[in-house]
Amino acid sequence: MAVDFRFRMVLIIKNEDNMTKEQKLLNRWLFDLANQLIDEGRTRKDAFKQAHLCRRLLECLGMGTVVFEYEKKDGSVRRARGTLCKGISKDFDHYEYKTELRKENPFNVFTYYDLDAPGFRTFDAMRLRRIIETTIKCKSL
Repeated sequence: MAVDFRFRMVLIIKNEDNMTKEQKLLNRWLFDLANQLIDEGRTRKDAFKQAHLCRRLLECLGMGTVVFEYEKKDGSVRRARGTLCKGISKDFDHYEYKTELRKENPFNVFTYYDLDAPGFRTFDAMRLRRIIETTIKCKSL
């Protein structure tokens, strides 16, 4: 039996007291992303499915190495191996950040450290296709 969408939202709201601040922010981000996808013409089901996939990628990037695919602006598909976790790559651990101030990315733009072509890369969350493999081995856990 399928659970009604409104019932699930009530469960999330009721359980919010037991959540950490980070979990609340991540849930807020998920709903904002889903609403943006709905505004762009996706169905509610597809929008939340994509938003949950993006949330899973974000969580996995912080815990280890992730192999995933996304569609580039030119229409080609890129397979990436990335992380946002210290201790995975010496290049990432010793990366020299640029000192000039940059405009902050919109909330739907993912930034990750590419392990195959060392450096930070970005892509639009709406273009994420799938997560292929995750390896959790962050030293900070």
